[in-house]
Amino acid sequence: MSKIKSRLFLTAFLSLLLVASAQAGTYFGLTPGDTTYKSVPEIVRKSGGRCNDQFGYKGYGDLPVIRVDAYGPFEKYGALDEAWLQFTPSGKLHQIYVSWFDEGQSFRTIKDALEVKYGHASPHGFGFNQEYEYRDGKVAIILGRNTFGFGRDQKTSLTYTHTPSAGEVEAMKKKIEAKIRNANAAKAAGDL
Repeated sequence: MSKIKSRLFLTAFLSLLLVASAQAGTYFGLTPGDTTYKSVPEIVRKSGGRCNDQFGYKGYGDLPVIRVDAYGPFEKYGALDEAWLQFTPSGKLHQIYVSWFDEGQSFRTIKDALEVKYGHASPHGFGFNQEYEYRDGKVAIILGRNTFGFGRDQKTSLTYTHTPSAGEVEAMKKKIEAKIRNANAAKAAGDL
């Protein structure tokens, strides 16, 4: 009988591990490095949210960007200031950026939750801006706090960046900036 109980316990434990690992690296229902550009509008709309997928890094679709205007999981922590999702050239989610208007309550809640989950982070920054950096495997997490102003003028932000795709994204940014530089040079070359 004890073998059956221990086997059931082991099965339940392994099931919990699989569920935990399946959810690891997922934030607000989105998984950096895995969620695709094409799937995000449907994910946002299913939550009753709205987004605009007509953006790109400096206007170029080589690095697509989605602005999220409303999304239930983002709004859980307060009034949304802005939210942006940045993708790799291959259309995988590279970065989630969300900021809220916040007098400080959301910041304290989020900071406590991050520290319980990932450990204590040292603040860095100066003046009105402080940042706290955490790590979750391949994802860098930055909690930001801007205390400039009063009440609603203050902001709290969260940034999740899939670090393995940073090289691919930076290489494409350099190509886009070179295209812009060359186009500007061609416009002015005859006059200069």
